[in-house]
Amino acid sequence: MQLPPELWPTVCRLAGVGEWPPREPAARDAFFNFAIRDGLFPLLMADADVPPETEEWKPRFRALQSLYRKRYAQSRFTAQQVAAVLGPNDVLFEKGADYRHRVYASPELRPMQDIDVLLPLRSVASVAAQFAAAGHRRVYSAHGKNFAPSAYELAFVVDGALVEVHRSIGLPIRARIDYAGLWQRRQRFEADGVQGCRLAPADAILADAYNLAKDEFSVPLIRLVDLHHLLMLHAAELPLCVARAKAWGIECALFGALHLVMTIFTASATPAIREAVSQLLTPARRAAVARLLPDPRGEAAGHTKGRAMQVWRKFGLIDQPWRRGAFAMSYATRTAAGWAQEWRLRRTGAFAALPAID
Repeated sequence: MQLPPELWPTVCRLAGVGEWPPREPAARDAFFNFAIRDGLFPLLMADADVPPETEEWKPRFRALQSLYRKRYAQSRFTAQQVAAVLGPNDVLFEKGADYRHRVYASPELRPMQDIDVLLPLRSVASVAAQFAAAGHRRVYSAHGKNFAPSAYELAFVVDGALVEVHRSIGLPIRARIDYAGLWQRRQRFEADGVQGCRLAPADAILADAYNLAKDEFSVPLIRLVDLHHLLMLHAAELPLCVARAKAWGIECALFGALHLVMTIFTASATPAIREAVSQLLTPARRAAVARLLPDPRGEAAGHTKGRAMQVWRKFGLIDQPWRRGAFAMSYATRTAAGWAQEWRLRRTGAFAALPAID
């Protein structure tokens, strides 16, 4: 696994410390703090090619490195528990829970806040019942829409770790993703004692692009590193990705992801990726989407330009205009239903058994 050569200079720029490598103590602290915040700390500690100035500072962080190893051990155990509850053939690990085994030399190099699982379309009751039977309660990580019966994301605490179970990648109205095909093409894997399934290569690239677009591409830098490695590993799948993006109505998401990763990591700008970009959208639409995207070389994650820009990007990254309107209506309806359900739970006292996770 070869890290993009622009990674650490980009971290310096986003941390506001100037050129790479950082030389002053305050600049180095800011650099390390940003790397920790954006999920890059294990990669930094494992990188043998950093300049001597940075290498000298690594011993200060050995205790933190040990903590990350313990967190991985806990996460690995949780993944094993989830596979035991749902069955290794019926649990499809996604995002970091997949990438840490698929694209990184060691799974410890990809830290995670939670474990994401994609299931075939099933009732909330059946999934919750399986976790409840194993002693794991459902929790709510937000108010309002997450309480709605139609919620596509359910959260459970499994041995102290958060597990998010997704019935779909996002609100179904945003696109026409072929979930039956995703499930049929899933691949079994076993790595470091974890058994389960993951998306086929082309589906993994498309799902990653779609997840990034859902977050308006304002994401921790580790998620763009994930995409870079996916593209380098599965470059031959790009023609299939383009065809499915058109069929699923997620061309804006795939174009945005490819354009952004090429902008920040020039090593990603291979002929295969450039050809894929040229086949997505029209030239005018590509230019419009490019203007929507954040510049990761100067805009850190966290919607720094405000809620209005976040909403503008969210709607601009949905392919069809009618789906933008339908998405707004669906979001409002689901939020209202969620607030009503939360109010009922609070009124009956049942909410006391459903602690929130920050």
